[in-house]
Amino acid sequence: FKDNYLQSLEAGTTFEKMFPDNPLSPRAGEVAATAFDKMAESLLKNQQYARIAELWREHPLLAKYRSIISEKGQLAAALSLLRTGHPRESLSLALPFIGPAQNEAGVKALLLALHIYTEGDAWREVLELAEKVRDWRFTLDQRQRVEFAAALALENLGDTAKSRPLWARLAADFSLPPARRAVAMYYQAKEAKAKNDAEKILVFAQEAVNLLRETKTDPEKVADALNMLVDAAKNLGLYPAALKWAEEYGGALPENGPDYAANRFRMASIYREMGDTAKWRQTLEQMRDSMPNTLYGKMAASELSSRSLEERAQSLTRVN
Repeated sequence: FKDNYLQSLEAGTTFEKMFPDNPLSPRAGEVAATAFDKMAESLLKNQQYARIAELWREHPLLAKYRSIISEKGQLAAALSLLRTGHPRESLSLALPFIGPAQNEAGVKALLLALHIYTEGDAWREVLELAEKVRDWRFTLDQRQRVEFAAALALENLGDTAKSRPLWARLAADFSLPPARRAVAMYYQAKEAKAKNDAEKILVFAQEAVNLLRETKTDPEKVADALNMLVDAAKNLGLYPAALKWAEEYGGALPENGPDYAANRFRMASIYREMGDTAKWRQTLEQMRDSMPNTLYGKMAASELSSRSLEERAQSLTRVN
């Protein structure tokens, strides 16, 4: 089978299928597995993931004789199955490599499995894997990937006591890829918000917004970070900055949604605290007229009415 690996793979598969009890059947399986191994090596170099996955899925005996296939060949199949939308099959190939002892194949399998679990929101499985390899020694990039996955898992499971220190370490690591550092900064801002530390919110949330926009990732986190910036700036009396971020936040929201209306109402309150009565009134009047039957439309009308009564009372007081 040296010159035609595909033919050898097909022949071995056919023989094993037609004569499963034949004493030569295991040899046919070995031939097929070895042929696949040679093909996978060449196909992987050219990133022909679809072809590798097709060969694996069309020849079930490869799984039966996988022990004959090299670690590189098996991981090529695992990666190809993931790239072609078969994460479960990819996991079944990758997980056996992740044992107590560390080796190159195990590290590659670990990173592949962590990616699959993270994409599938399988947070407990992420933590189980991280615990399994806690004594392994990683390169900087590998350690960052493992810690990032663990931090995400802990965060999504609500264990912020453990996730936030990890986010702090990741956020401080300037070698971290921008897309991941953006997420770390976002959770740093969330931690600052939980501690009512407006000044730290400004630092972390601004950096999160900048990095998230730079990497074009997670618009929901961008909006949430902008929302945190508005409240933090407002609490610190930085009204022009609060209004700027409120405008940006509003631009990220659907105009018919409750968050958009709440943001407009908040902007009105900022105008009032700045002493800009004209802008305050204009904002509330727009809300009253454009959304009369909504909660915030009614709140705007009520506040305008209250203000009108206050002004009349003050006018009468001056007259008397």
